[in-house]
Amino acid sequence: MAEALILRVAKLVDDFPEGGQLWGAGGELSELKKTFSFLQSIVPDAEKRRYRGPWEIDRWLWDVKDAFCDAEDLLEEWNLEVMQLRESPSKDEKLKQVIPSSCSPSEKPDLRLEMSARTKKIRERIEAVAAEGRDLGLRECAEDVRVERRERLDSCVYDEEIIGREDDKSAIMNFLLDSDTDEQISFFIIRGQSGIGKTALARCVYEDDMVKKHFDLRIWVCVGFSGFHSIEREVQKIRGRETIERADDEEQLRRYLLVIDDLQYVDPERWGSLKNLLMGGAQGSKILITTGDQSIADHTSTTPSYCIEALPKESSFDLLMKMACQEEEETRNPSKVKIGRQIVKMCDGIPLAIRMIGSLLFFKKTEAEWLHFEDEISELSADLLQLSYNHLPCHLKQFFAFCSFLWMAEGFILSIDNGDWDMEDIAHDYFMDLLGRNFFQDCVKDELGNVTSCRVHHLVNDLAHPVAGTEYGRIYHLQSHLEERTRHLSWYSTLHLSEGDPYIHGAYYLRTLIKTSQRKSSRCETQMGEETLRKFISSFKFLRALDLHDSGIEKLQSSICELKHLTFLDFSENEGIVRLPDSVTKMKTLQVLKLNMYFLLPGDDSCSKNCSGLGELNRLSNLRGSLRIEVKGEIADAVAESNAANLKEKDSLVSLVLVFARKESDEVLLKDLQPSLNLRSLEIRRYGGTRFPSWMSCMPKLVRLQLFDCAACKSLPSLGELTSLKHLEIGELPTVEYTESDIDTLLSLPNLSTLMIKRCPNLDWIPRLLRPSELKPPSFPLESLQTSFAPIEQVTGINDRVKEVIKLLAIEDDGGKPRMVGIHGTNGIGKTTIAKAVYNRISSCFDSCSFLTEIGDKVQNNGGIQLVQTKLICDILDRDCNVASFEGGIEFFLDVFSNIKALIVLDDVEEPSHLYDLVDTQLEWFGPGSRIIVTSENLGIFETYAERANIYEVNKMDNGRALEHFHKHASIPWYPEIGKRIVKAMGQVPFFIEVIGSLLHGKTIDDWRKMEDMIKLHSREILKDCREILKICYEALDEKQKQIFRDIAWFANGVDSQIASYMWPDLDLLPSYQVLMPLAKIGEDNKLRMHKLLKHLCRAVDQEEPIYHVKRRRLYINDPDLKVINEEEGMEVAEALCPDTFTETLPNVRFLKLDRASMTGNFADVFPKLRWLRWQGCPRDFEATELNLTELVILDLSWSKVTKDWGGWRKIKMEQLKVLNLTSCTDLLISPEFSSFPNLEILILERCSRLVHLDPSIGGLEKLLCLNLKSCTELNRLPAELGALKALKELLIDETSVHDIFLQSDLEEVEHLTSLSILSANNSKNITKLPSGVGAKLRRLSLRNCDWIQKLPKPIGQLGSPLEELDISGTCISELPGSFGNLQRLRVLKMHYCFIRKFPSFIWHLHSLEEIDASLCRNIEGDIPRDIGKLENLRILKLRNSAISSLPPEINHLSKLETLDVLRCDKLHELPALPPSLIIVHLSPKLKEKVSDLLMKKHCFITV
Repeated sequence: MAEALILRVAKLVDDFPEGGQLWGAGGELSELKKTFSFLQSIVPDAEKRRYRGPWEIDRWLWDVKDAFCDAEDLLEEWNLEVMQLRESPSKDEKLKQVIPSSCSPSEKPDLRLEMSARTKKIRERIEAVAAEGRDLGLRECAEDVRVERRERLDSCVYDEEIIGREDDKSAIMNFLLDSDTDEQISFFIIRGQSGIGKTALARCVYEDDMVKKHFDLRIWVCVGFSGFHSIEREVQKIRGRETIERADDEEQLRRYLLVIDDLQYVDPERWGSLKNLLMGGAQGSKILITTGDQSIADHTSTTPSYCIEALPKESSFDLLMKMACQEEEETRNPSKVKIGRQIVKMCDGIPLAIRMIGSLLFFKKTEAEWLHFEDEISELSADLLQLSYNHLPCHLKQFFAFCSFLWMAEGFILSIDNGDWDMEDIAHDYFMDLLGRNFFQDCVKDELGNVTSCRVHHLVNDLAHPVAGTEYGRIYHLQSHLEERTRHLSWYSTLHLSEGDPYIHGAYYLRTLIKTSQRKSSRCETQMGEETLRKFISSFKFLRALDLHDSGIEKLQSSICELKHLTFLDFSENEGIVRLPDSVTKMKTLQVLKLNMYFLLPGDDSCSKNCSGLGELNRLSNLRGSLRIEVKGEIADAVAESNAANLKEKDSLVSLVLVFARKESDEVLLKDLQPSLNLRSLEIRRYGGTRFPSWMSCMPKLVRLQLFDCAACKSLPSLGELTSLKHLEIGELPTVEYTESDIDTLLSLPNLSTLMIKRCPNLDWIPRLLRPSELKPPSFPLESLQTSFAPIEQVTGINDRVKEVIKLLAIEDDGGKPRMVGIHGTNGIGKTTIAKAVYNRISSCFDSCSFLTEIGDKVQNNGGIQLVQTKLICDILDRDCNVASFEGGIEFFLDVFSNIKALIVLDDVEEPSHLYDLVDTQLEWFGPGSRIIVTSENLGIFETYAERANIYEVNKMDNGRALEHFHKHASIPWYPEIGKRIVKAMGQVPFFIEVIGSLLHGKTIDDWRKMEDMIKLHSREILKDCREILKICYEALDEKQKQIFRDIAWFANGVDSQIASYMWPDLDLLPSYQVLMPLAKIGEDNKLRMHKLLKHLCRAVDQEEPIYHVKRRRLYINDPDLKVINEEEGMEVAEALCPDTFTETLPNVRFLKLDRASMTGNFADVFPKLRWLRWQGCPRDFEATELNLTELVILDLSWSKVTKDWGGWRKIKMEQLKVLNLTSCTDLLISPEFSSFPNLEILILERCSRLVHLDPSIGGLEKLLCLNLKSCTELNRLPAELGALKALKELLIDETSVHDIFLQSDLEEVEHLTSLSILSANNSKNITKLPSGVGAKLRRLSLRNCDWIQKLPKPIGQLGSPLEELDISGTCISELPGSFGNLQRLRVLKMHYCFIRKFPSFIWHLHSLEEIDASLCRNIEGDIPRDIGKLENLRILKLRNSAISSLPPEINHLSKLETLDVLRCDKLHELPALPPSLIIVHLSPKLKEKVSDLLMKKHCFITV
C-alpha cells in the first residue's frame, strides 16, 4: 500500500518544479529522490514480512504512510495555490510574495515560510524512516507497478459453475422441488466451515431454471452479523398482494424461496417472532439457510443440517487448473500438473483458497514461476489468503484496503500511458482485476450490464482489517474513539454526527467521509444543521471525498469551496438543496458531483429563472451515468436548443430521460436531441409529436426503451434493428396502433425478454405483460421441420418415470430371452409419452426398432391387423414388403426375426389377440435381448405373459408437478390460485392439464374463471368420464378452430403437417395455434397426431352434428336424402363414384377419398370447393370428364398406375394445386409435364423405383419448396433446369443413382438453390461433390454413406450459418474446416465411420450441440479435450470403436448427458466421475466390471 503513496509523492515533486524547490535545491533534491526510490524498493519486502516478522516492521510501514500522506497533503496544497496564481493574470509576478492560505490574510504567516518549515519536518521524518528501514534489514526488490488490463475473459470472472458439488446440489434440489410435504414452510440448513462453498452452492440452486419456475417468489438475504433487520424488510415481499376483482382469488399466499445467507448470530426470541412472519407463504415454501455454526442450525430448524465437506482432491485440482490456466494445453503441461497437485494438497479442499490461489497462478506464466510460488506456499501454508494479498500489485493493495467505490477520489488510481482511458475506465479495470482474483464475490449486474453490487467473503474481510489498520475507521455509535492518523471514515446513517463532537473532529487529517445507506422505509431521519455542516467544512481541510447524501441538508454553504482537495462530493437525496452556491466553481479538483437535480428547459409559458438552457450541457463532454431533461412549455427555437445540448458527443452517457410538455415543438426538439450510439436506456414522457424520429431505430446498444403518455403518437418507431433491446414498456399511448407483423418483428429480436403494455386501447389484443421467450407459439409449419433428432416433449417429471421403465426392461441382460414391460394406466395419464421417451433413449442398443402407434384404432378397420403386421416387418427388416403376399403371413419371417435383437413398442393395445398376432404368446419370435414395450389401459392383456412381463403402473401427478405442468402450458398470464383449483378438479391427469392449460394460454382472468366454473359443474363426471372435460374444451373453440379440429380427426391425423396446412387457407396462426397444441400435436416425424380421446369426442359430436359422410362396401353413392349429402364436407368411397344420380352439386365437400376406386361420367360443377383429393391406387385409365377442381390444393395419387400419358394430367383442371404426391407410382418412367401446375409447392416422387427422367418443365415451378426423390433408384441425373428453383428449400435425393448435383440454367452458371435449407442424399453412393452455391441457408445436411464425397462447400461454415444438423457418416471427409467454428446453431453432428483424424478444437465451443456421433472413427485417438465440459446441452456422445484413451473429468459437468457409448474403445481403461443425468452407458465388459457399482448408484443402465 505504501508503494503507491511513495510513487504519487515522487510524481508530484517531478511534475511541479515550484514544489520541488520546497525540498531543497540541487543535491538535496537529488538525494531526496534517491530516498524515495530506496523506500519504494524495500516496502514490498516489508509487506511480506509484516505479519510474520518483528512487530516493528508493521509500525514502520504505518510511519512511512503517515510521512508520505503528510507530504502529499503539503504538495497538493502548494500546487493549488500556485495554480490559483497562474490563472490570475494580475498576479503572474507574485509567486514569491506572501500568499495567505485562508480567507483572512492576517490569520496566517507567509505561505513560503510556513511551507518550508513543514517541508523540513516531513523530509526529516522520511529520512528517519529510510534509516530505520535499513536497520530492520529490509531487502530491496524490484516491483512492477504498471497498470495492465487482465487477459482473462469476463466469462471466467462471472462463472457461476461449481465443481465437485453435484451430489450436494442434487440433495438441495430434491428438497426445494419436493411438493409432497405436509409442512407449510420447510427449512434446510447448509452448514460448513468458512470458504467451503456454502454460498456458492446456495446461489447455484437459487439461479437454477427449475427452481425459478417452481417458486412464485425468490428472495436472497445476506445477513452476516447484522442480525434480522434485513430479513424483516424482505418478509414484506412474501406478504405482498395483488389487487384483483374477486376476494376469493386474492393472491394472499405465494410459494416462496427465502435464502438466508451467512447467518452468524441468532436471538432466540426474535427468531421465534420472525418465524411467525415467515408463515405468510403458501404450502411448499422453503427457507434455505447457510451458516458455519452448528448451534445456529440447532436454533433455526428441527431437522438435521446438511454439512458440506471439503472438495475431493481431484475436484480441487480441476478447480485450481481451471482458475490458473487459460489455454487447454496449459492444463496438460506435466510440470504444472505436478506442481498444481502439490499446491492443492495445501489448500485442504477449501474452494475459496483454491480459487484465490488459482487466480494468482493465472499471472504466473512459466514453470519456474509456478515452482517458486509453490515454495512460497510451503513457507506460508498457514495463511494462503495472506499470500494472495502479498502478490497483489501495489495499486490493488491500496484499493483492496479501501474496498469502496470512492477509490478514484482517493488517488488510488495510478496513471496509465493509454490516453484513451478515463479514470473511471481504469477504476473499473481495478475492480474487475480484484473480482477476477476472487477478492470479491457474488457480483450482480443490472440489465444495462453495470456491476451494481458484490460481496466480500468474511475471511477476506478479516484480511482487510489488519491491512487497513487505524487508517480506516467506522462509527457504529456515538463517542467512537478515532485515532488522529485515521484518514478514511464511514458512519452509520442514523447517527447525528453533531452529537459525536469532539470524537469525530479529532481526526484532523481525514480524507474520506462516507455515509452508509439504508432504505428510507426503515431508517431514522437524519438532519444535519448548518452549524454542524460548517464545522465539518472547517475541521477537515484535507477531505478528498465527502458523502452526505440524504442528511436533511437544506442549504449548501458557500464555505464549501474551502475544501480545496475535494474530488468527490455527494449531496444527493437532500431535497432542500435547490441551487448551488457560486463558490462551487472555485473547486478546481472536483471530479464527481452527485445531486438530485436535473435540467429544466424553459419555455415561453414558464418561469425561466428556475430553469436552465441546454447550452449548459454543451461542454460537458465527459458527462456519465444518467441525465434527465424536463421541458417546460413551448420552445421558441427548438432546433437551436437541441443542437446546443450536443448529446450525440456524450459517449459516456448511459441513461437518458426526456420529459416534454405535450407541445407541437416536441417533435422538432426530439429529432435533434439524438444521443450517442452508446446509450443503453431511453425513457420518453409526455411527448407531443405525432411520430418518433428515425434515430430511435438505430441504437445498437439500447437495452431498455420506455414510452409513456405520448397521446398524439399514432405509431411506434421501427424497432427491428434494436438487437440489444431487452425491455420495452409502452403506456398511455391511446392512438398508437401495432399490427401482428410488427409484433412478429419484436418477437424476432434476439434479446427481447419483456414487453409491457399499459392503457393502450388499440393494443388490447396483446397481453399486458409478455415474456417473448415464453410467448412464441408453435406456428403451423409452412416449412418442413423434419429432423433426424428431435427431443421428446418434456412432460414434468418424465425423466424419473423413464428411468423406472428402463430399469424394468433390464436391457443390460442382452443375452437372455425377450422380455416385455407393460405400461398401464388410464386414458391421458401419459403412457404413450413415456413409451416414446424410453424408445428414443434406448433404441441405439438394438439391431432393429419399431414403434407401432394407435393399434387399438387401426385393427378395427378391415385388414387392420395385416397393415400393422406389415409395418412391423418393414421396420424390423428395413425394407418394403406386404405381409398378405406371403404364405403364412408374419410367421413366414420368423427365421429372420429370431436372429435380430429388436425393440418393439406396441402402443394402445386393447385386446390380448392383438399381442398374439404381433409378438406371439411366448415372445419367442425375436432374438435374444429383444424387448417389447406395450401400453394399454386394459391390465388383463398381460395375464398371458405374467412370467415374462413386468408392469409399470402410471399414476397421476402429485400436486406440485401437476401445477408446474399446467403453468408450462398456460404460462401467460398466470393466475396461480385459480390454476391450483383447476388442476385439483382435473385429477392431476397430464393430458387434461395440457389441453386446459393450452386453451387458457393468453386468456383473461374472466376466461379462467369461466373455465373453472364449468369444470366445477362437471367435476364428479370428469373424474368418472374424461369426455366431459374434453367437451368443455371443444365448446371453448371458435368456429374456425372447430372446423380444423374435425378435419384433423377425420382425415388429417397422421398426415404430414406441412401438407395438411394447405387445407386451411388464410389461417390466422397466432390466435388459432391453440387448436394445434391442446387438440393435436406435431410429432417428431412432422405429422399431425391427435389423441384417441379427442377422435372419439369428434365422432360423438358428429353424431349430433353430422358433417362427414362415410360409405363403405357400396358401388355408388346414392343417398336418397340429397339434402344431407349436400351438407357433407368429407366423403369416402370404397369402389366407384358416378355422378349420374346427382341432381345438384356437392358445394360443401372439401375432402374426398377414392382409394382404388374409379370415376366415370361428367363431373361438371360437382365439387366446386374440393381442396383435397386422395385417390390412392387410381386406375391407369381416366374415364371422368369435366372434372374442374378449381379449389384443389392437394392431390394424392400414391400407389397408382399413372404414367406420363395418364389422362388426368390434361383433363383435370387444377391450376391452384400446391401438393402432388406420386409416392410408389412404379409405372412412372418419365415424370409428367408440370406446366399445368404453376403454383405447385410440394412434389413427392418417393419410391418411384423405375423413374429415370424428370421433365425439364420442372424448372418452371417457381414456387416449388420441396422436391422428394427418395428411393428413385434408377434416377441417375437431375435436370439442369433445377438450378432455376430459387424458392426450393428441401431437396431429398436419398438412395438415388444421381452422380452430381451440377445445376445450370440456359447453359450458364447461376446462383442456384439459394434458399435451400434441407439437403438429404443418404446412400446416394455416386455423388462425388456438392455444388459451391449450396450451403448459405442450410439447416440440415445429411450425406450418410455418400462414399466419394471428400469435402464440404465453404459457404456452409460462413458466419451466421443456420446449420443445425450435419451427418457426414460413411463419407471420405477427413477433416472439418476451421470455418465450421461459426456453426453456433449446430445441434447434431454425426460422423460415424468417417476418416476424421481428430476432433477440431472449435467443436467444444459449439454450445448448442446436443449429439455427437463419432463411432467407428478409428483414426480418432488419444485424450478427449477437457473443453468438452463446455457443451452444456450435450445429450448423446457416441465414441464406439474409436481409439480414444481417456475421458476428462470435465465430462461430469455435462448435466444433460443421457447416453454415453464407449463400447469397444479398447484403449480406454478408466472412467472419470460421470454425470448423474446418464441413463444409458455402453461399455466394454472389462470397463463395466470397474464402474458397475458406481454407475448403478446413479440409476445408470449399462450395456456391453
